[in-house]
Amino acid sequence: MNYDQRRRSGKTICDRLVEDIASVATPGLGLWPEAWDVVAGESADFMEGLLHWEETGDQRLVERVSIAYDQLVAAWADAARLYERRRQVS
Repeated sequence: MNYDQRRRSGKTICDRLVEDIASVATPGLGLWPEAWDVVAGESADFMEGLLHWEETGDQRLVERVSIAYDQLVAAWADAARLYERRRQVS
């Protein structure tokens, strides 16, 4: 797979990620600044891995990207639970 193909694959992965995050997110979650704090580390890990894979094509990074993807979706689910708890308290 060449660079352009990896970039297209990366876009497809990101499009799927958006859908998976939307499936666990509460409406309005992205507007809550604390949500971005909750997911910052996982988001950085995912993007770093994906961009490095796109640039190099290193197949060892495929598993890293997959794990980071799952961890990022889980972080958004955690942020959604925290957001809901905070909304119920206020």
